Amino acid sequence: MAKLTLKQILPKATDRAVFIGQTGSGKSTLARWLLRSRYFVWVLDVNDSLDWHLPDSQYPNGEYLAVTSIEELLAKQEYPKLILKPTLENLENFDLFNDFFKTAFLAGNLTVYVDEAYAVTNRQTIPFYYKACLTRGRAKGIETWTSSQRPSSIPSFILSESENVYSFRLRYPADIERMEKMTELNRNLIRNLRKREFCYTNGETTLRRLKLNLEGI
Repeated sequence: MAKLTLKQILPKATDRAVFIGQTGSGKSTLARWLLRSRYFVWVLDVNDSLDWHLPDSQYPNGEYLAVTSIEELLAKQEYPKLILKPTLENLENFDLFNDFFKTAFLAGNLTVYVDEAYAVTNRQTIPFYYKACLTRGRAKGIETWTSSQRPSSIPSFILSESENVYSFRLRYPADIERMEKMTELNRNLIRNLRKREFCYTNGETTLRRLKLNLEGI
């Protein structure tokens, strides 16, 4: 089993990335560590599942500043790392999601991370400016990184546009089938990954059964 070396799996500047795996597999933890290599980061946390804004021993004031609206995000955009946590009333406000991506697209020179793509998409339908960030963001210095626990329920476009794929364990056959179809990874390998094990591919190199070991980072 290969050990995690961040340099080996760090996306290149303006690369797109996707993190796939069931809840608790380690995908968000890996994304957080990789995002620490980026200075300006905007996170969209629709399900309020990330605690990156809470104080801890390493970040007494929280690593990210939490905001709840586009207006607040704009007012705080001088802060290098922001996490948008929509209010309960806006959990299905796709106009808000599109405004988030539009604001990022217009701002440029930052990394956008979407925690759980199926919460902001509808099968094969993707917000206009989310797609713009994926297809035209590179010229504006925008990196678009996405995570999801249900790859079969998000637009295949997100997977096909991502140079970097981090695949943790999956449970449902449809999700495993989608990942096998979209990557070089075998379904038996994906199914049998243990917690915090993952595979990485960037189209040129494929690393299998890496171990997420934060003590070595």
